Amino acid sequence: MDKNIGAELDNRYETYKANPPNISASKSAIDLVIQAYMTSRQQPPPAKLDPEFRAVAIRQIRLFIFAG
Repeated sequence: MDKNIGAELDNRYETYKANPPNISASKSAIDLVIQAYMTSRQQPPPAKLDPEFRAVAIRQIRLFIFAG
């Protein structure tokens, strides 16, 4: 499960970097996590997600899926 969520998180991050979303953009859990992370950084997007953030995000998204 972590591998699949991680792959989707990386894919969505690449999409975010290529075309930063506007206010009416997708409101999926993964997109919201990436938007919040990038807003808190206030820096240009790095090439890859921070490994520590990525691990926490995967755990939280997994919890969201199973609890939902």
